[in-house]
Amino acid sequence: MKSLVKTFLSGQSGSVSVEYVIWLPFMFAFMMLTSDVSIVFLRQQLLYDAARDASRQVALGQKSTADARTELLSRFDTENGEYDSTVTVSGGYVTARVWVPYRDVTIFADSLLGDGTLSAEVSMWVETNG
Repeated sequence: MKSLVKTFLSGQSGSVSVEYVIWLPFMFAFMMLTSDVSIVFLRQQLLYDAARDASRQVALGQKSTADARTELLSRFDTENGEYDSTVTVSGGYVTARVWVPYRDVTIFADSLLGDGTLSAEVSMWVETNG
């Protein structure tokens, strides 16, 4: 019986399989996290672009704050996500802010990020003629 145990403990066959099984979940988790981070960065840039465009249109007098907000939200799938925004003019500056909960942006990491929101805010000076 002792020789059987010694043979089992000193055997090397299958050691690569054990390492593979141990590392596989970590590699999958890393790939899932990488994809979610990429999606968050992309969505952040899209939010920023939309807020910048809305601020610029109001600052130049091309749109009212309500029209700019409507156009800003039309750039996103508001039926499948809780996107919201504000466009305000105060003290000679127009500020556009748009936000969405992380759970509507991420695929895998929404439980890790909690109830936070991804947002973008842009302020521009209101340009006047003359």
